[in-house]
Amino acid sequence: MKLKLMILLFMTSLACSSFWPDETPVVSSTPPQVSISSPTVGDLVMPKLETTIQSTSVDLEGIAKVELYINGALERIDANTNTTNSGPFIVAQPWTPPVKGFYVIQVKSYDTTGAIGESEPLTLEVTEIELVPQSTITPTPISTPVPTEIPTLPPTPTVVKRPTLTVEPTETGTPTATWPPGLVLPTPSATPTLGQFEDTGLRPEGRFGDLWANAPGAQQRLGYPVDIEYNDRTFAAQRFERGDMFWLENPDGIPYIWAIDGQIVDVHGGATWNVYQEEWDSVEFYNCLAATENGEIGPRYGFGKLWCDRQELIVRLGQPVDYEIGNKGNPPFAQVQFFQGGVMLYNPLTKDTFMLFNQGDWLRFAE
Repeated sequence: MKLKLMILLFMTSLACSSFWPDETPVVSSTPPQVSISSPTVGDLVMPKLETTIQSTSVDLEGIAKVELYINGALERIDANTNTTNSGPFIVAQPWTPPVKGFYVIQVKSYDTTGAIGESEPLTLEVTEIELVPQSTITPTPISTPVPTEIPTLPPTPTVVKRPTLTVEPTETGTPTATWPPGLVLPTPSATPTLGQFEDTGLRPEGRFGDLWANAPGAQQRLGYPVDIEYNDRTFAAQRFERGDMFWLENPDGIPYIWAIDGQIVDVHGGATWNVYQEEWDSVEFYNCLAATENGEIGPRYGFGKLWCDRQELIVRLGQPVDYEIGNKGNPPFAQVQFFQGGVMLYNPLTKDTFMLFNQGDWLRFAE
């Protein structure tokens, strides 16, 4: 009897020992807090035009990934490349509504332990708008600020028809690099903090260096340059009622056009910018009736193609208020430099420097 009892106790101890796998499920931490910041109810969202769902996720364990759901179906997944950062993870997820109607938008966020947080469902109405032809609108006189005296620049700015350009070889000993080193797109990431970026060993120089060193928050948000400054780029620019377009030569491929919203006189920054590959086929000067009715200011060429094809840009930028200007392949040239957290652009004709951040907002500095 004692022997049986001892055997029973021994088997019981084995069952409770560490030799047996622990079947107890791991209890995760508090789920992430996630919210959708844009768009909001009432915003203009149109069918077949890309919009951006921007959300913010917070969790002390760090965010691993974010999922976007449209009407309950998974639309896309975006992973966080810096899961050790416990700060807010801000992500912009593009989505193109196929047709008009109501859509339920929701974002799910996963922390590094597997806990899942869900945003409040957002119901959006996707609608179409009818653009009023420019000829039916009574133009509002535009107050143009008196410019300071600027030395005459060769050549005099004029309407630009961009030719195919041949880039001269770089002089021996000058640093060379394939441009662009990696196009910096306005895809929001975690809000930058001091010391987040790894030092690349490069530093901006000249006007870019001065702004990088002295503009509040510039170093923390832009990080370090990822390549040298390019100061030999042919460019074109045009001002609109509520923003600017900026075209920059790409010797290695298709040029890019930046659409920068919100620049009005006395406004030195804005909350939205986008960059597009140029789609102009070098044939049509005018690409829609609205541009034709504006006469010489269009917009025409590549700017007009982009403006006419994307109705959201007509809404955001408004009508052109001046001619497209550029350097026609001759000095002075534009300057551009790419950073870990954004890009800097310089227009030598208006002497404006744009500082575009990856979070989608921007600043303008005038000399």
